[in-house]
Amino acid sequence: ALIFFVLLLVGIYQFLSIRQLVIIQKRYPRMVIVEAAAAAFLCLVTFPLWYNYYLQVDIFGGDDSGIYYVGIVLICLNNHFIVNLEACRIWLMSFRLHYLNSVKNQEWKSEIDREFAEKNWYLRNQHTYGNPMFMIPRTMLYYAFAVIVTISAFMLFKLERIFFAELIDGMIFSTPTMFVLYIYYKCPKKAGDELLFHYEFKATA
Repeated sequence: ALIFFVLLLVGIYQFLSIRQLVIIQKRYPRMVIVEAAAAAFLCLVTFPLWYNYYLQVDIFGGDDSGIYYVGIVLICLNNHFIVNLEACRIWLMSFRLHYLNSVKNQEWKSEIDREFAEKNWYLRNQHTYGNPMFMIPRTMLYYAFAVIVTISAFMLFKLERIFFAELIDGMIFSTPTMFVLYIYYKCPKKAGDELLFHYEFKATA
């Protein structure tokens, strides 16, 4: 975990050094930095606390029940925050590609169908579903739901029946993961991709 923490710090430093490039600016760099910071905290603090109890390693000595509860809360907060924020970021990038593709087609398609702009979902919703200020709060609402449910499950089942808690956690965690796969599947493949968005979508998926 410590090695990953150091690698994350190096990655954050290098990312910040090139954040003025267009290829970086189009990727919502603030969201990337927040995700990386959360991942660094996960490696440095959350994993050691969680696995101390999960693997029954007596690092801190004494009663580890408190460590269990702290570890559960932190790992649920960390994991679901990272995966949901990344799904939101990928969605915003994908929406932008769809929107640009629609704008490119709007001129000639409007000659055939004058209501093309009104019918096109991406053209109609660029200020809502394509807007970070609209999408991030709604992503955080799902995140809050995911955290409440998973923490409650782990608290209820504890280590003796942790399989059931992990099953619930996995089902909720898989929702944004499957959403990213869907985004990659639906993304316009023929659109110009000078900024390598498709490469990132494929790597994330």
